Amino acid sequence: GKSDNNNIYSYTNYKEKEYIKKEKEEENELKNEKEEFEKFRCAYPGIKRGLDTEFENFRKKHKDYREVLPRLLPLIKERIRWVNSQQSIGIFVPQYPNLRTWINQRRWEEETPKNIYFD
Repeated sequence: GKSDNNNIYSYTNYKEKEYIKKEKEEENELKNEKEEFEKFRCAYPGIKRGLDTEFENFRKKHKDYREVLPRLLPLIKERIRWVNSQQSIGIFVPQYPNLRTWINQRRWEEETPKNIYFD
């Protein structure tokens, strides 16, 4: 009778609310990831494209982008310090590649030498 219809309606309503809630959570997660990526993108010294383009490329190219993301900023900062230390004593260091190249080639996996020489 009438109560059956109410149960179906409330169940559908519940499922819809759950779906919307899940969508909102994913949206927020993506927003946070994008903000984190933007901090890295701004710090990156090479030529780069806009945030949306670079972030989408990063997500598409690497299935493990969520694990990699928190490591990008610390790694590029470490690399910049090393490059600056080398240049300050006259050692040639190649230019930073375009950000897209750096991302596509997983350059964050390159080890930055620990031996920093200072005068």
